[in-house]
Amino acid sequence: LDPDLFPAGVNNKEVAEIFGKVGLGKSELLMHFISRCLMPRTWILDLSKLSWDSSPVKNSVCVNLSEYSSHDQVEIPRVILIETESKFSMLRLYTILENRISSCLDKSDLDKEIFQTSQFQNLVKNLLE
Repeated sequence: LDPDLFPAGVNNKEVAEIFGKVGLGKSELLMHFISRCLMPRTWILDLSKLSWDSSPVKNSVCVNLSEYSSHDQVEIPRVILIETESKFSMLRLYTILENRISSCLDKSDLDKEIFQTSQFQNLVKNLLE
């Protein structure tokens, strides 16, 4: 849907207004745009912190998140949301981010146990700060 609405991509410092009748999916669309803006292109995962036994793992892996990212910067951009009805669901945004990262982990053949680690929690927390 993103390429249909923004063929050249969503640019930084652009303002978008979404409006329409109740029940059309405006909030859901907005959540997906926000998650795309917040998602980094890559996530460096330190495998040594995932080790469940005493044997150290000395390498890290780079998880490609670019399928769900809209930026090339090293720094994660911020989103300003002006919401007047207090209906924004941070839990829904967290779930969307989690699902997108999970999808990328599936493509990387990495274990889902990564979701149990503080690295994953720190990544999502940093995206939402």
